[in-house]
Amino acid sequence: MLSLDDNINLPKRYAIKSHLQLPVYYPAEGLPEIFRVDGIPPTFIFNEKGELMRANSGAEDYDTDEYMQLLK
Repeated sequence: MLSLDDNINLPKRYAIKSHLQLPVYYPAEGLPEIFRVDGIPPTFIFNEKGELMRANSGAEDYDTDEYMQLLK
């Protein structure tokens, strides 16, 4: 999870409360163009080679068979 929050604790608490088992990252400097989106929450899924597999802007149901297959 990439967070742009001013308060570093907010996304960490959210991840714990939501039982998300993923690290929380913060950009060291400006974001690459691909991450500059208008809608929230944006979702980007990359494969192990760093290739973008899926991008979504806005709320979506991630608890689906489609997402489970994508993440395998």
